[in-house]
Amino acid sequence: MPHPRPRPPVERAVLLLRALRPPAGRRATRGPRLSAARECLRPTSGPRLTGGEAARGYAAPRRIHDREDETFFVLDGTVRFVAGDEEHSAGPGVLALLPRRMPHAFVVTSPNARLLTLITPAGFEGFVVEAGTPPDAPVEGPPDVEALKAMGTRYGVEIIGPPPVP
Repeated sequence: MPHPRPRPPVERAVLLLRALRPPAGRRATRGPRLSAARECLRPTSGPRLTGGEAARGYAAPRRIHDREDETFFVLDGTVRFVAGDEEHSAGPGVLALLPRRMPHAFVVTSPNARLLTLITPAGFEGFVVEAGTPPDAPVEGPPDVEALKAMGTRYGVEIIGPPPVP
């Protein structure tokens, strides 16, 4: 069944910018080790930049944001992004833009991945913190989609499906 919100024009779909890839045979520049959901920049308004690392299978459920655009920069590893009806695999140096009001999700498909995430404007990161699991806690089964749906209403996020699988 189609979603009742109007879809953005095709030109606003996932945009993967591969021009940012490092030269052949080189990895993306490695900075300090990032822990899951560590904040790199904490503004009181405007955009929010976060960084983290995740293991294979780390995923976000299919969802729609009413307020924010999400931009992911893959530092290491491979992540599959799903936006609308499109799927794209992104490796080191790739930037993925996921616009508000477009159904989207992602999953880490490599053994590990390091990402930077820009949330514009800030606000959605509160949902990530509330719904997330501390990096040192064991993951026990799939997420409770009904609980995520209830949390999402407080942040202008509609959960519309399960996360993709690696």
